[in-house]
Amino acid sequence: MGRIVTAKRTQSDAGYFRIGNLILDIPPEQIQCHKVINSQEVLPLRFPFAIPVKTGQSRWDVTWSWKALTDPSADDQYAAWKDVQLLLAMFKAAPFVEVENEHIRQIVNPSQLNNGATADDAMAFALRQLRVDTVPDLADALQITMTMSLFNYRPYSANFQYDNGANKPASSALNSKPFGNYLQKWIQDNLMHDPNDLEQMGSQCLLWIGLIKHQVLLQCHGENTKLYLCLIQFLLRPALRIQHLQILVVLHLLFRVDLLTMCC
Repeated sequence: MGRIVTAKRTQSDAGYFRIGNLILDIPPEQIQCHKVINSQEVLPLRFPFAIPVKTGQSRWDVTWSWKALTDPSADDQYAAWKDVQLLLAMFKAAPFVEVENEHIRQIVNPSQLNNGATADDAMAFALRQLRVDTVPDLADALQITMTMSLFNYRPYSANFQYDNGANKPASSALNSKPFGNYLQKWIQDNLMHDPNDLEQMGSQCLLWIGLIKHQVLLQCHGENTKLYLCLIQFLLRPALRIQHLQILVVLHLLFRVDLLTMCC
C-alpha cells in the first residue's frame, strides 16, 4: 500500500535512506543487494575447455529505486526534482559518497570488510550508474534508479569523513557545509544555465552572430527579414552542432543570401 511522506525521515525511522547529504524515503523492497564474486578462466594443459577459478576478490553491488513526485500543495512543488539535481551532482562531481541505511548495513556488515573495522563504521559507496525515467501512469513524476558498489576505504584511510568547515571532521556528510556548497556550486555551474542562450556562448560566437545579422539586414528587406533572423537563431542552437560555415552555406542555398564572402 502506498504511503504519503510529509516530513523528512530520521535515522531511527523505517525507510530512512541517506546518500551524502540527501535524505530519501526508500523502503527495503526497493533496495537490492548483490555480491559479485570475481573469477577467471584457466585453460589446463591438454584440456578441451577452460575451467573457472575463483580469484578471491568480490564486491557488493546495491541497486535502489525512488520516485521523485511533485507536490502541488507544497511551497515548492518541485522540491523532489531538486533532489534529483543533487543526486546528479553527486554522481558527476562526488562519486564516492557516504550512505546510511539500516537494511544495507545489515546485509553488507561493514565489520567483515577489515579486521580493524566495526559494525558502526561509515559505509562508503562508489556511484556506478544513474538512470532517470518518466513514469507513464503519473504526471510530473521521475523514476530514479541508481547502482553503486561498496567502497572499502580502509586500505587508503582510517576513516571516511567530511570536513565541517572548521578543519574538523563532521559527524556525517549531512553536517558538512563545504560538501553541500560544493554540490550546489556544481549545480549552479552545470544545470542552471540554458545551453541555448546565445549570450552564454562566448564573445567569438557573438561576433559571428552580429556579422551575420548585419549582413542579412543589408540584403533582405520587408517581412522576410524577421524570418531570416529567426532561422539564424535556430541554426546556432548548440544542440544542432552546426558550425558557422555550415550556417552560411544553408542561408546561401535557401535564400540566396550572399554571406560566403564573410568566410574569406
